[in-house]
Amino acid sequence: ITKYIEECIPSEALDAGTSVMVMEVKCKIPGCVPIETAVVICFPHLRPKVREKIKTDGSDSDVKEGGEKEVNDTTYELIPGLKESRSGGNFKTKILMPMVQVTKDDVLDSLPSAFLGGRRTIEKMSMRVRDIMISQITQITEEGDQEEKRLIAQYLITSLQTYIEKGCIPFADPPVIKDETLEEEEVSGPFSIVSTPLPNRFAAMALKQS
Repeated sequence: ITKYIEECIPSEALDAGTSVMVMEVKCKIPGCVPIETAVVICFPHLRPKVREKIKTDGSDSDVKEGGEKEVNDTTYELIPGLKESRSGGNFKTKILMPMVQVTKDDVLDSLPSAFLGGRRTIEKMSMRVRDIMISQITQITEEGDQEEKRLIAQYLITSLQTYIEKGCIPFADPPVIKDETLEEEEVSGPFSIVSTPLPNRFAAMALKQS
């Protein structure tokens, strides 16, 4: 895995002292894969000033004799377009499977395009999350019960909208959608049913942890 990642890092960054750490971590967050592969790419602390060879007509006040330009180490990116590659920065990513299962394609999918061959994009990440959600709905519901699937999907839509409205910060309370045809009910145990548009036995989809 380390070799695959280093192949995606420009030689300039590796020569400067960039290092790669790969480890397995356990995740206990609900819905998280039990074991995932965590990657940390550590970029070195650069010298106070890095001289960069450039072509110039001499009009640039930062250019020294010999066609060199001083670049501030706090903004210089060892991997252009990757802000984490600035002096002393760390880039972190995860591959949602144990190390033994990781392939080169998995590594490339976990790295953004700033890396050589990296192909992680918002679209690909969104499609992956979408597929995971649909797969989970299929697994926990009865085959052929389209109404149950629809209700779960509708609840997730409302939850994601609430997540956006709260600034993309995880929240504990479930979203509540008012429905004049339903009356609020209470049940014993650690859950309480809140008023929602979900009919019949699935009105309890909006469960609130006590």
